[in-house]
Amino acid sequence: MRGNFILLLLLVLIIIPETGIFAYTGEVDTFFTTPGPCPTGLTFCGKNLWVADRKTDSLYAIDPEDGTVKKSIPAPGYHPAGLAWDGKYLWCLDNEENLIFKIDPQTGIALKTISAPSSSPRDLAWDGKFLWVADNRAKEIYKISTEDGTTIITLPAPSSYAEGLAYDGKYLWVSDRIANHIYMVTPDKVR
Repeated sequence: MRGNFILLLLLVLIIIPETGIFAYTGEVDTFFTTPGPCPTGLTFCGKNLWVADRKTDSLYAIDPEDGTVKKSIPAPGYHPAGLAWDGKYLWCLDNEENLIFKIDPQTGIALKTISAPSSSPRDLAWDGKFLWVADNRAKEIYKISTEDGTTIITLPAPSSYAEGLAYDGKYLWVSDRIANHIYMVTPDKVR
């Protein structure tokens, strides 16, 4: 009887926590060091994470399992910041030149360059058809055409320092690095 109790206790203390049954929302499962000293943009292409680094002026494809660099390409501008993935191409925001580049991830060649819709763009998100651009100085978020950069919609940013953007299929997620908040924004409810 005592042996069964010890076995059960070992299962509870050692084996079950390893299964993730007791994982909690926001728990860090793994981490690894970035390939450059100043990561500024991040996106996922379905297979790899892509990270922009402004100190190395490079874009890195990283295996999300172990952090291994699978590919490195030079950034097309001087200060790569936001990244987005449209299902085929990588989009890179350069917030020094206020330009957005469409990049072939296989060759690293910039296929298209469009002007950012504002003077202090920080990040990008892809919604399946359009790019979204956050500007922390203007305190606005822009929905733009990838054909020519035309602004489709301008939203007020939910905070004074909109820095990061993500789109989950329904909502825009906006992070503020000063307030340390993440906001869920309904993009079709324009004021």
